[in-house]
Amino acid sequence: MIDPSKPDYMNTPASDRRPDSSYAPADPAAPPCVTILTPYWNNAAPVFEETARSVFRQSLQQWEWLIINDCTTDPQALQLLDRFRDCDPRVRVIDNQKNLGLAGSRNVGFEAARADFVFLLDDDDMLEPTALEEMWWFLLSYPEYAAVSGYEVGFGAKEYLWPTGFVAGERNLVNNHVSGRALV
Repeated sequence: MIDPSKPDYMNTPASDRRPDSSYAPADPAAPPCVTILTPYWNNAAPVFEETARSVFRQSLQQWEWLIINDCTTDPQALQLLDRFRDCDPRVRVIDNQKNLGLAGSRNVGFEAARADFVFLLDDDDMLEPTALEEMWWFLLSYPEYAAVSGYEVGFGAKEYLWPTGFVAGERNLVNNHVSGRALV
């Protein structure tokens, strides 16, 4: 976990210094607890492989990952995406027939999700190793809440720690303090 008082921006969730929970459930066909939903468009950057590494390293392994290909045209991005089509039975790549943009691709993913809980993860973001487990348990433990998120940390060209979110309460009616990464 990143220490908010002294962030180490080199120790990303995809870092080899992080724990690896890359085991699989005993029954890969078991229904997922969480659907991870990732719109994908023309991302040939190495950061997508880091996104994937952070998904596979989750302490909660009973997930499905829907990668929604929003009509990618870049040959390198298509080649990278093809590596994930048959890499794990919990990963499904869904190809849009036309470019729908971020919101439309998310809607496609919500329609295809098999879990009651859906985590929104962009194709250039990473998850802390226990993020899904902690968020899932939070929503199970506090059914009066409909969504949960955590701190956001920027890595690479722009390093930052964004410690606000749903805790901002009514201030969100004036300015949105919540990132796009949330379990709903």
